[in-house]
Amino acid sequence: MNDDGRSTLPLKPLTEAGVDGVGVVHQLPFRRRRADTLALVPGKEDVQIRTTRMPCLTVMEGQLPGRLYAMRPGEITIGRALENDIALTDPRISRHHATMQVSEDAVRVVDAKSRNGTFVGGEVVSEAVLPDRAKFGLGPDVVLRLDWLDADDRAFQRRQFEALTRDQLTQCHNRLYLDEEFVRAASTALRLQLPLTVMVIDLDHFKRVNDDCGHAVGDAVLRDTAKTLREQVRGTDVLARVGGEEFVMLMPGSDLPTATAVAERIRAAVEARAHYLRGGKTIHVTLSAGVAALGEVPTTDPEALLSLADARVFLAKNSGRNCVISTGGAVGGASVWRMGTDQSEAVPVKAKRTQRRQTE
Repeated sequence: MNDDGRSTLPLKPLTEAGVDGVGVVHQLPFRRRRADTLALVPGKEDVQIRTTRMPCLTVMEGQLPGRLYAMRPGEITIGRALENDIALTDPRISRHHATMQVSEDAVRVVDAKSRNGTFVGGEVVSEAVLPDRAKFGLGPDVVLRLDWLDADDRAFQRRQFEALTRDQLTQCHNRLYLDEEFVRAASTALRLQLPLTVMVIDLDHFKRVNDDCGHAVGDAVLRDTAKTLREQVRGTDVLARVGGEEFVMLMPGSDLPTATAVAERIRAAVEARAHYLRGGKTIHVTLSAGVAALGEVPTTDPEALLSLADARVFLAKNSGRNCVISTGGAVGGASVWRMGTDQSEAVPVKAKRTQRRQTE
């Protein structure tokens, strides 16, 4: 248990990665990532762990290419609905599109009567055994590849993926990564009945920093502030920069009181940090934050959680700024946080193409 009341125990996902202790790749749900380091002279058991190959799915085409899913033996569902083990946001994937049947030495893909089909070798299949490095499609736009990878290969691919999903200025994750991570966090929270909170952070009057001190100073202040935010991120949290001076933190496993306490600690740390300028001058910045919990919004519309936290940021701004709001607010009907996880059926390929021709 952390000093803020958050558990340090990793969650146990249905689809889990990092079981070997090295080269931890993305997983569902979030868990504390262990270091990628090994002893200089690994023992026999360490070598066996590193060379043990696991079946992994790599996104080749679709949302966030390069993402890796390591799979344990069992059945793993793939689809657009949040309750799937692997939730993908493409609108032409069915809510439950396919199932991966994983054993110790083989992987079979089974189509779940999807609207737009599952493809292997360019042909529609109801089920097929996938050899190593086999590619298969879910609908027309998502292509996955099966690879049997050892720990070193998984670690290398994870590092490549990390490089593509980080904001270069702040080293926080980017908006595209947040969109995908939110789907997975909400999926896990709903399926396993776990808490999930979101914190939206907006720096106060940041335009004045750029106008008065220049954009170079503004960038330096953003880097320093992001460092302060990252110092508060625990193993299961995800911090992303979503705008010029706006950040979002996903907090799986944290309830509303805990997340509010964390937000207040972040607010105080940002306010206390001095940013040094030339000539010995210093400036300070403050932030306004909104915090919301998944239990406050309909389970059929978990994206409303982000809208509610965003609405509470506006309440914080109207309350004088430099504060945290975790009550009140309302979710708007036209949320800017929509992520493609609607509850309708998958868009048929034929209908989609017809629509494109009509609008061109």
